[in-house]
Amino acid sequence: MVQESSKLEEPKYYELPKVLVEKNERIQKPVTSTSNAEWFEPAQSDTLFWCVYTFVKGYSDYLMIGSKYANYEIEEKQKLFAFFKKCPKILKTTNCKITNAQTEEILSEMVGMQEQISFLGIIALVVYYRVNILLVHDTKKMYLSFCLADDEETTQKTCVLYKHHKYAKRYKMRMYEEDTETISTIKNSMLCLESYMKPLRAISTYKVSELEEIAQKIGMEMGEGSLKKHDLYTKIQEYCVWQ
Repeated sequence: MVQESSKLEEPKYYELPKVLVEKNERIQKPVTSTSNAEWFEPAQSDTLFWCVYTFVKGYSDYLMIGSKYANYEIEEKQKLFAFFKKCPKILKTTNCKITNAQTEEILSEMVGMQEQISFLGIIALVVYYRVNILLVHDTKKMYLSFCLADDEETTQKTCVLYKHHKYAKRYKMRMYEEDTETISTIKNSMLCLESYMKPLRAISTYKVSELEEIAQKIGMEMGEGSLKKHDLYTKIQEYCVWQ
């Protein structure tokens, strides 16, 4: 699971207001972490961040932080802020198209504290750690892909995170590294959403048969009789809401 992180210039730290530290300590609720021979679910509220961190640095590194997760999360995000503040254009080197305004949102997120990192924040993790990320919603048989634009599967590691079945804002990952066969199965058997903002392309780019294939792949209930193209498209869009 451990992946060597890219060597980055040591960033300048930015001291955060005390209120952010106190807020983060409240966010980091004393949840019991779940880890066994197969699954790892971080104890912290921001399971997305800590899953990616543990994938990159290793489970032993995660454990060595001890009880200082809140402060460590602040410090790590300060590093991201300093790095992207210096070269913000690098955030546009993924498969996700972002605007200059969204770049500013990412920078703001890195100096604030929230219960869970946003989808924009995930883009920052992809670029900073040089790792591809798949978010898998296996109950709906769909996933989101965040990867480097120059991605070559043979050179970039892929972190696969699974949406929790019960808790909407929590994720977990397998304790062992996902092999290429498992990742290939996910990509072949599940629907890759177009983006975190909208699940499908424009309706004009699909044939009815293609929409029917999508509905079958995700296991969506079709009901009796065939649906018109617009109705089928709308139904799939509503089903594919990430929640």
